Amino acid sequence: MAFGRAVRFERERRNWRQEDLARAAHIDRSYVGRIERGEVDCGLSIQEKLASAFGITLGELLRGADEEVERRRRRLQPRSHGGAGGVERDTSAHLPR
Repeated sequence: MAFGRAVRFERERRNWRQEDLARAAHIDRSYVGRIERGEVDCGLSIQEKLASAFGITLGELLRGADEEVERRRRRLQPRSHGGAGGVERDTSAHLPR
């Protein structure tokens, strides 16, 4: 799934349609969509074709996948708002009247 998100990120960053990427990588447009949605785990040869189509190395594309995993992990982490264990306290009872 992270690889597909990295492919989509790279494609959208270049303002390419799936059709544009498919043509550049010499693969079917519907396959690009399936990769981006995480419906298929494409093999190494397809990963290399996609990276080449973007003009980057496979390592760079995979780093993008790793960064997407990290972004997703941070987005899913519960947010702490201070206090004990991230629990907010009602301090209104302690305000002067």
